[in-house]
Amino acid sequence: MDWLKIAINNGFTAAGWLDVGKLDFSEAAKFRGYCEDNICGSYGLDWTCPPGAGTPEECAAKVRAFTGGIVVQYEEALDDLTNKAEVRRIRSHFKELMRGFLPIVRAKYPGVLPLGAGGCGICDKCTYPDAPCRHPDIMIQSVSAFCVNAQMACELAGLPCWRQGFLAFTGLFLFEKPRLRKICSL
Repeated sequence: MDWLKIAINNGFTAAGWLDVGKLDFSEAAKFRGYCEDNICGSYGLDWTCPPGAGTPEECAAKVRAFTGGIVVQYEEALDDLTNKAEVRRIRSHFKELMRGFLPIVRAKYPGVLPLGAGGCGICDKCTYPDAPCRHPDIMIQSVSAFCVNAQMACELAGLPCWRQGFLAFTGLFLFEKPRLRKICSL
């Protein structure tokens, strides 16, 4: 399957392949700090954001369990990044694209790990921390919560992360698991 073409045909403006082994988690605290700043308003409120998502070490380990996947991006022209209504509209559209693409990927790779922008937002009120997630099959974890450097992921996938006059949201679908190696002793 041509996953990059499928991603573009499903509304993303860019897509590229990612070798997860090339991601650097040395700045995990910095990216988790973005969550703690609570810019998206979801910190401590749902399973996809800290602390519900897990520790930085746990999240990085989950990402490292995959060998690759694709980076997807949705971008729109936006000169004024302080226009909160437009930023929310574009982020909301990006989240719709992520949720629409997830079942397509999951049909081929049931163990896919989707990472997107900000908190989940599926339910009006998340069950966190009192009960398990009601929709784990459509949950999309936070890129920042999982300590992934989105700019690095874009660069590794051959995509621009930032362009003057545009707002882009970036997501990842990690789905290639490492092959098990048979270890023999002679």
